[in-house]
Amino acid sequence: MAGKPKVVIGRELPAAGLELLTERFTVEIASDPPVPGWLLAHAPGAVAIIADPSIPVDAALLDRAGETLMVVSNFGVGWDNIDLDAIRQRHLRATNTPDVVTSATAELAVALMLAAGRRITEADAIVRANKWVSGEFLGRDLAGATVGLIGF
Repeated sequence: MAGKPKVVIGRELPAAGLELLTERFTVEIASDPPVPGWLLAHAPGAVAIIADPSIPVDAALLDRAGETLMVVSNFGVGWDNIDLDAIRQRHLRATNTPDVVTSATAELAVALMLAAGRRITEADAIVRANKWVSGEFLGRDLAGATVGLIGF
């Protein structure tokens, strides 16, 4: 393979990650949103495919990439879009970004509890409609409240 090895990216990545890749690889990036079939058309000769949870990585794509493919990386925390059996059969590596949004998810849960308890969405709509009545949306304190987790 002449020149830099090829990495095919199924969707635009943040600039920081992209800059690191372009230093060492020839990078081909799908448009956002990706055109159907783009990844399949650009996969041949790639050493790596970078997908996100919305992009299926199946046996057909892996076969299309060919013998040069070494790794499939998921820009997300899960594996649902990757055919892991097909990865194993071809002795490839698959990666993802575990725990990258764990803290953010917990913080969002707290923010949603505060928003629900203080009726933020309702209050915002009323303020924007210029219909605010003082004291109308005192809401509820979380201090001393019991919090239940459903579907844990």
